[in-house]
Amino acid sequence: MRTSPTRGAVMIRHILRKVNDAAGETLGIRLIRERDLYPWQLHQPGGSCQTTNLPPSAEAYLRPDNPRLKELKERYGKCDARVTTPAIWEDGILAAADIAYFRKDNAFVWQERRGTRFNELAYAASYYALKASGAGDLLTLLDEDGLFGAHVFRIDGRHVSRDLLDSVREIDFVRTHLDLANTHTNILDIGAGYGRLPHRLSLVTQGTVNIYATDAIAESTFVSEFYLKFRAAERVSVIPLDEFETFIASTPIDLAINIHSFSECSLVAIDWWVERLATNKVNQLLVIPNHVDAATQRCLTNRGEDMELIFERHGYAAIIREPRYPDGILQRYGIDPSLISLFELSPRAPPSIAENTED
Repeated sequence: MRTSPTRGAVMIRHILRKVNDAAGETLGIRLIRERDLYPWQLHQPGGSCQTTNLPPSAEAYLRPDNPRLKELKERYGKCDARVTTPAIWEDGILAAADIAYFRKDNAFVWQERRGTRFNELAYAASYYALKASGAGDLLTLLDEDGLFGAHVFRIDGRHVSRDLLDSVREIDFVRTHLDLANTHTNILDIGAGYGRLPHRLSLVTQGTVNIYATDAIAESTFVSEFYLKFRAAERVSVIPLDEFETFIASTPIDLAINIHSFSECSLVAIDWWVERLATNKVNQLLVIPNHVDAATQRCLTNRGEDMELIFERHGYAAIIREPRYPDGILQRYGIDPSLISLFELSPRAPPSIAENTED
């Protein structure tokens, strides 16, 4: 027979509840019974694994002392400091092992961390939501082998990674709003990291679509060169930063993409990129930021700065905003529940780079 708590016990519980509420409000810390937690909240997230095997010769090439990486660092060191001065990607953000295991949880892509958005439930919910959506065919076309340290969960009888989930939704957005099937299209990925999206795009598009990857970080260019060659990615080219201005002036680009990279840049660096896109009449710009303004949904940097002021100054206006997941619950708890924004260049001619430089 259950006995009623004593008056003293009730008072203690009341006091503890008050203290817990105060700690939550002031420090963001609350005590909770273990029985009310999921296993992944107590320990490392369950159900996932990280591949430790590398393809033959990869480990020997993907080293910090590789001459090609040293060459790229020297070349990037001579580029315009406005775009190369880091806001977040400073020396040391990547460990030496991250060069070889570039698809593990690191600065390139967060994949497995404590919290509500990087656990097995979030991966499973995100996967099944995509499978039930119009992007389900892309999940059938694309797979995940877990190479280079990617964290994978076994879901629906297959390996699932954040690389796969993010890429499927992003490609579905692109093909929904651009005609990739019947026209010649050039797509530029700015801040391409290790090249995950260019690789995935090359697998599901036709020969009329060309994809270009560029980055202001030498390590990213070095790794993406290797990765895209390893994947035998067709119609994909890596553009080193010191070749970018010549490239953009001579290659018509229909869509530029920036996924989480602008949020990690200074406003000066964002302006550098967008100025060149506008000057060379890149018609559309797709941006997925790390943060948005809750009231306006405008794209923000990690510092909370409104990057869309730069877009607007160069003639880009938002024409579409879509949540990564249409369901509100998934948008709160799914993998990378960010906002996808598409901007279009207005007909007016933007000021030239030379004119802006003289101001």
